[in-house]
Amino acid sequence: MRPIKFIFAGATLIAFSSCASLTPAGEKVQVITDQKFVSTCQKVGKVSASSSSYGSGAGMVIGNSDSSVQLRNLAGEMGDTVLMIQDDEGIFGSDRVGVVYRCGVRSQ
Repeated sequence: MRPIKFIFAGATLIAFSSCASLTPAGEKVQVITDQKFVSTCQKVGKVSASSSSYGSGAGMVIGNSDSSVQLRNLAGEMGDTVLMIQDDEGIFGSDRVGVVYRCGVRSQ
């Protein structure tokens, strides 16, 4: 292998090993994108998460996915909740904010 291939392989390994994973509570959080779904829900609070993955393409996707996972985990700590992410992803990772709602009993 050429040295450039080793560098690319190493960078890819580091990028994928830094991804966050969902906690059991985070797995129960329902993510929505439309305000109408929470019109009758109780607002519980806000959560925020940052990701510092730089670059474009795969690095940006990993960073944005990582911050979404962090938001879901934080919302999950507030109980069985619904999360509406307010921010869009950025070019150099992301700083994202979500609003957490409790909407009563929801089907699994």
